Amino acid sequence: MKDKLFGRFRLSRPGFTLDAELHVPSRGITGLFGDSGCGKTTLLRCLAGLERAEEGVLRVNGKVWQDESAGIFLRPYERPIGMVFQEARLFPHINIEQNLLYGVKRKRGLNGRPDEFDYTLDLLGIEHLLQRKPERLSGGELQRVAIGRALLTKPELLLMDEPLAALDNRRKREIMPYLDRLHGELEIPIIYVSHSPEEMLHLADRLVHLDGGRTTEIGDVVEVLTRITSGSSQFVSENQFDAVVEMLDLDTHLLVVDSPFGRLSLPANGAQHGEQLRLRIAAGDILLSNEPLSGFAMLNVLSGEVVSVSAPQQGHVYVSLSVAGQQLKVRINHKCFMQQPFEVGQNVYAGLNKAYIEQRLVLHSSIQE
Repeated sequence: MKDKLFGRFRLSRPGFTLDAELHVPSRGITGLFGDSGCGKTTLLRCLAGLERAEEGVLRVNGKVWQDESAGIFLRPYERPIGMVFQEARLFPHINIEQNLLYGVKRKRGLNGRPDEFDYTLDLLGIEHLLQRKPERLSGGELQRVAIGRALLTKPELLLMDEPLAALDNRRKREIMPYLDRLHGELEIPIIYVSHSPEEMLHLADRLVHLDGGRTTEIGDVVEVLTRITSGSSQFVSENQFDAVVEMLDLDTHLLVVDSPFGRLSLPANGAQHGEQLRLRIAAGDILLSNEPLSGFAMLNVLSGEVVSVSAPQQGHVYVSLSVAGQQLKVRINHKCFMQQPFEVGQNVYAGLNKAYIEQRLVLHSSIQE
């Protein structure tokens, strides 16, 4: 996918230097990840034009927003961006509908509701909140309204600065499905700042890792997290892929999905026919055998070929399989591997139990309050 955004910034402050580069595709969520103080928010402010890097280049959708060598620098109000902060920053004295339309009037010069108003309400599940004041909303509802206000300005780029940081776990669970919908339905790039690997694994497609103000890694979220944590099983254990619901079986409460690995059976969990899911299978929860798994109660058994075997890492061996042309990662206890080793080129069977598959809706989700 062709990059829609390219940015390169060098900015010096007492005790800190930002020297970062990023490439962002035309849609999906790109995470800015790193420890506190690594420069995530500073980089976001450079993208927004709130910080002016002495050496800076920013191109978005073929347009130059900044090129210091050519003396080009668009001010924040000249950049078609939407921004969402840790706090919703709504006006307390007006209702939610007026808050939503404030940005429309200010940035787009429109009076009344824009054409995409109802779509945005539905996307974020906030239609029933329109006549309320901000003080009557939960933290998750406030953030959904803040996102809606940003989207209604029709941005070419959406910037989100740790939007879940101020929420407790319950409110995070409340808002997460709506962030998933943004991932699937918006045709603009989203840059999402967080220091939470769990949020990145759940939401991001790709990751930009910052360390001490410098970009150290850009790539697939699982692969980058794996590399920067020296192969930590927390991230190596993730197999992540998309699938589409083909059939519902009401008798067994299972659904059948079409995935890159073939058909899989999963617990229904409210998914609907034709719905697109994002699935994760933990590598440590896959049973690997060189014989057919006839003696095990497994919903899904895949056949594949071993393409790589790692050296032992912290008591485990990581085996990479090719299944239907796709990579499947398996983690095996080193002692068990010694008892039943696997070699490159060997044909094997991988058993997946339904309890080990986590579902994540990414397109056309059925969102409920």
